[in-house]
Amino acid sequence: MIQISKRRFWLFIGLVMMLGLYAGSLQQTNNEQQNYLSLQVNMYQNQMQNEVYLLAGILQTVTEEGEIPRSQWEQIVRALETIKENSHELERMAIEFHANASSPLSQTTTATADFMLQELQEIEHREVDDNLEREERIEFSDRALVELDLIHETATAWYEEIGGYLSYSQSVGRTYWVEMMERMHEPSVQYQQERFS
Repeated sequence: MIQISKRRFWLFIGLVMMLGLYAGSLQQTNNEQQNYLSLQVNMYQNQMQNEVYLLAGILQTVTEEGEIPRSQWEQIVRALETIKENSHELERMAIEFHANASSPLSQTTTATADFMLQELQEIEHREVDDNLEREERIEFSDRALVELDLIHETATAWYEEIGGYLSYSQSVGRTYWVEMMERMHEPSVQYQQERFS
């Protein structure tokens, strides 16, 4: 049997307790980081779903009526800006936390939202600026309606793909939100192919 002095015994017990406290504090810090990141994922996901729904709804009105109020035009622009920012953050987080599950993600949705914003800026310079000076409603030409219809089709496809995803606690550890972003990938690629063909 090993014999140790009282002093060494209590020193050993003290070291074990210090290690236990240190491990506990590391675990608490890790849990706090996980909770913070999960809240971020949930926020980005919910904003993305809301803005995609809003975008698809307003663009449905545009395709049916050929005009919208100026305030709805501004909502379209803000919705696409939010989609672009949130998809960038979600794709970045997916690659950092779930590299294997997020292999097909390559900022495709972010790039698509950016292309859509550029298209809206072109439409705004070509048609909307003059309308905004005169009226509260914006009427679109046939050319603009064709361009907006392509954005509408993509937004509707996005909504069909991601509308059913729910937010969960401890989101960072799960991959459902990565799958949500992957499901947005195909409509994004299709938009880019149609726009640049």
